[in-house]
This record gives sequence, C-alpha cells and structure tokens, in this order.
Amino acid sequence: MKDALKITDNSAVYKTLSKSEGGLSCTDNGLYESPFLVKNKIIYSTWRLVKLAQQSVNFENIVVKIKNLSRITLAEKTALLECCGKYNMAIYQLENTDFAPESLKIFAKNFGLERLDQHFCNDNKGITALQVSKQNNKGGFIPYSDKALNWHTDGYYNQKDQQVYAVLLHCDTPAREGGENWLMDHEMAYLRLRDENPAYIEALMNEDAMTIPAHIENGKILRSQQAGPVFSIYNQGRNLHMRYSQRKKNIIWRDDPMTKEAVGYLNTLLNETKQDALQIKLRKGQGILCNNVLHNRNAFKQEKHHSRLIYRGRFFDPIL
Repeated sequence: MKDALKITDNSAVYKTLSKSEGGLSCTDNGLYESPFLVKNKIIYSTWRLVKLAQQSVNFENIVVKIKNLSRITLAEKTALLECCGKYNMAIYQLENTDFAPESLKIFAKNFGLERLDQHFCNDNKGITALQVSKQNNKGGFIPYSDKALNWHTDGYYNQKDQQVYAVLLHCDTPAREGGENWLMDHEMAYLRLRDENPAYIEALMNEDAMTIPAHIENGKILRSQQAGPVFSIYNQGRNLHMRYSQRKKNIIWRDDPMTKEAVGYLNTLLNETKQDALQIKLRKGQGILCNNVLHNRNAFKQEKHHSRLIYRGRFFDPIL
C-alpha cells in the first residue's frame, strides 16, 4: 500500500533522552516533561525523529495470527504489544473464526483492559454488537446503520473521568459490499499539525476546544454537555490521547480563529492527504486492538440474509 503509517515506540524516546538540559526532566510535581507539550521543543524533536525513522508498513505487516482469544500465547501477546507500542494499533487474525463474544473480555485482560464503557447501547455487559438495528435505543445512531461514519475517536462525548483510551473491534461477519475502515495513528495527526503550526496544538489542548451538547430525549437528559480538549496527555506525559469527531451537527468548536484553522487543517489531513492513514476491510475472524486511534467507516450494502456484524469493546484503560 502506498500510503502507510509511520511507527514508533514512545518508550524508546525516553530511553534515548538524558536528564540533562534538553533531555528528559522532571517537573516539581514529579511528572515527566512530555514531548507532547509545545514548550518542550528538544524533547519533541527527538520523539519526532524516532516516530518518522521507522519503516513504512502496510496491512499485511501488522497482522498477528492468534489461535485462541481466550488463551493467547506469550509470543502472540508480545507481537500485539509491539505493534501497539509502535503505532497505537494492531490487527489480529483468528485461525479458528468461531468464537464467543465473552472471549473478547478475556482477550482484552491480557493487555490491562478491564474497565468497559457501559454506555446505554451496550449489549453483553459492555461488548456491543455493531449491526443495522431498529431498536429504540440504537436506531437513531449511525454506528447501528449502514451509513458512512465520519472520522472520529470513540467516546468523544464521554465525561472527563470516563475517557475511552482503548478500543477492541472484532469482525464476525463482513459486509459483502462496502464497510471498509480508514485508520490513522492519532500521534501522526498530532505530529503533522505541530509541524504545520505549533499554535494548532495549543489551540486543540484548550479545555473547551470541543464541546458536545447534551443528549436530550423527551425532555430527559440522557447525557450532559461535555467540553474538553482534543489532545491531552497521560501516563506522566508519555502518552497522547485524542478526543475528536468530524461530525457537522451537534458539535461546538471554540470560537477563535486558531481553533478553526487547526480543525480545518486536520480535516484536510484526514479527508484529502491521507499520507499516514491505512485502509482496511476486516475479514471474518479479524480484529483491531488499539489505543483509540482515529478511524472512519465507509457505507455498506445491507442485505436481507447477510448482515454485517462487528463486536466492539471500549475501555477506560489504555494499552501501555
């Protein structure tokens, strides 16, 4: 594939930086300074070089074969962690495509993923079946239709203390026509934005950069209004989290020129450039394990006797 993700392992950056001036230093509160803070120019430069130095990869290079989701081997786990450490996602292929949705929880625990997002559309205690549905609690939402999904990260409307850091998707039945995904490491989106203009990052780190209005039905508030940054950092500054949606309705961007310019540039990266994006169509028994990377979904053809079915788990824990 011509367009591909560049990969890196953030931990490598910290191993190469010293605690001398310009290297890895500690703040007064004990948190490590982060390459994701605009003020840390030298640390960022080192992180950026490592990020871009890795060889380009395509879909085939990042698939890890797994025999049993409920009992993965050390080699399988190591391979998946290596992929996630390099570009925040991994794709697995089950040798035996028959499985039970409950096994996804067992599989996820191998990577520290236990706190499932129990939103109101959940099935199976946190594992959700994404398929065309006319149920009252699902019918009005795009993920439960055959329509295209714009670029987003999962849980962008969640409360600040319930951020979705990791996502697991498993394909039970692919659509015969359509349903492809584009994936993009959110760290690469950050890098491209910062290279274009560091002020874009500062704008998107504002606490009210993106606001999602309250979800109200029949006068009842099902979800309160949520404001927050697009980019934030965690794990003592070592990791980057992104909260984003390209939806055009029911979203309020901070009303200042720099935020609008940053969002416009990000949309260009996602919709036109796509130099760091990867297009895939999951086959039966394939899945994506990721740190909530940017993704979208093409529309697909819904057939009477063949319904696309993807299982999804969203976690408040990251893959570290």
